[in-house]
Amino acid sequence: AVRDPVVLGNITKNLYPKIAEKFRSTPSGVESAIRHTIAIGWERGNHECFQEIFGDGQDRKKGKFPTTASFIAKVADKMRLAVKAGENL
Repeated sequence: AVRDPVVLGNITKNLYPKIAEKFRSTPSGVESAIRHTIAIGWERGNHECFQEIFGDGQDRKKGKFPTTASFIAKVADKMRLAVKAGENL
């Protein structure tokens, strides 16, 4: 997603199957694992980091976290911008 933003166009048909194949899983299993990881990170993670990437929206205050597609797109975009700026990830 960082190298090929087109993959984000239809994440369930492009990205999840590729990840599933690589790790001998299913696309739905990949999506579920990512969603679970986002939820746990959203609850227990670095709140300042999430605020920097996603802003301080009302959804965060309500305990809602972004969809997997939204999360991946935002993080990939942030990483792409960092690479263009010459930052080390």
